[in-house]
Order: sequence, then structure tokens, then C-alpha cells
Amino acid sequence: MAQAYLGNTSLGNLYLGSTQINNTPSYYNTPNITILNAVTSFDESPLIPTKADLESKLTGENITYFVNTLNSDVYATSISNATVTASAFENSFITFFSSPIITELNVYSFAFCPSMSVIDLPNLVTINGSQTFINNDALTNVNFPKLEIMGTGTFQGSEGLISASFALLESFGPSCFSGCTSLNWLYVPSLSGSNAIGGSSDANGCFLDVANSGSITVPSFYQTNNAGNLDGDLAYLVTKGWAITWV
Repeated sequence: MAQAYLGNTSLGNLYLGSTQINNTPSYYNTPNITILNAVTSFDESPLIPTKADLESKLTGENITYFVNTLNSDVYATSISNATVTASAFENSFITFFSSPIITELNVYSFAFCPSMSVIDLPNLVTINGSQTFINNDALTNVNFPKLEIMGTGTFQGSEGLISASFALLESFGPSCFSGCTSLNWLYVPSLSGSNAIGGSSDANGCFLDVANSGSITVPSFYQTNNAGNLDGDLAYLVTKGWAITWV
């Protein structure tokens, strides 16, 4: 009975409890099953993660996993912060991810997810490593209100990204928005230190090939942080027709 539901195109909800066949989930490539979560929810079709899959994608203390026998949803609850592991959803068909307990992401956590259009992480603080959201073309708007640190190439190549808001962001690495050809609005009013934009005051390719014209909000410090001149990456935006709002 292994892969008994392989390729099923109409099955909506399926409850298998803890049942596995030869230690292998039997419902690969079955669309329209939503894995919901009291605190963390996501929908990953056609490859639907099992309870064991979810356990491998999230780490943290006091996380409890269980299956709702009424609607077959997989739940994860936690009384503490949680982390999405490196490459957890890389190359997956996840369409959305929402969680108030996630505070940390890692390298490739959501890399190459062509269908993900919604990412809701209101308490995210740190994005470690590089290219966490690389090449996510369906992602159009991002708002991480508590994010403080962002690594290298975080949204690189995400051509559908239009706007991004990070109210508490203190720094981000080089190439973070490189190749985001639709990006035309960025809000980063809390950047701090000479090297906060791309790791230095020079041009670091942070905004290479973004939209021709846009708006960015940054601290006024970056008007002169490059040996008395405009920060190198911001100077590049000016050549692209962007307006800078100083705060």
C-alpha cells in the first residue's frame, strides 16, 4: 500500500493519524491538503509534510505536535520561541507561512519557493546566513516589524517583490535585494552604523537591478557616512531614480 494516494488530484482532506506504511507517508503529490497550525501554519502542495516533516523544519523548546482528528490538520504549539531550520522549505511548493513564535530563520530556509506569496512572521528578529528567500518570485510584499539583523542576499532574485518594511532593522548584508526587479519601496528607518548597508559604506550590490524609480526611508546619517559622501548603495539608487526620505 506504499504511495497508495500517489497522484490523487481531487482528495481534499485525509486523516491517517500516526499511520505510516513501511515508515513512509502514503500521500505524496496530493493537492489541497492544508497543514494548519495553532501558532504556525503553512500549505505545501503537492508534497505535503507529515508530522515528522514538521518536526524537522522547526526547532525550539517546548514545541508540541499533534493531529486534529476532526479535520486532519497538523498542529504545532509552543510556549517559547522557535526557529525555522536551514533549507527547511527549500525548493518546496509552499504557498504561505504564518507564525507568531518564529524568531529566527537560517540559510535557505525558504529558498527557491516559486509559489510562496505570503510570509507572516510578526516576531522574527534574526535572519542568519545567506539567501534565505532567494528566487521567490511570487512574494510581493514583506513586513517584518521586529527584524533586527538580515544576512547576505536575503531576497536576491525575487523578481516579484514590490515593497519591504523593516521598522527595527539595524543592518543587512550585501546583495540583499539584488535582482529584485520590481522593488520600488523600502522602509528601513532604524539602520545603525557605517557598515549597516551591505557591510560597508561602499557600493555592495545591495540594490542591483531594482526598479527604475522608487522610494527608500533611511536615517540621515547615511548622507555622509561614505567619507563625507552618500553611502555607496544609496548613491546607486539615486542613479536609478529613487527618492530618499531621511529620518
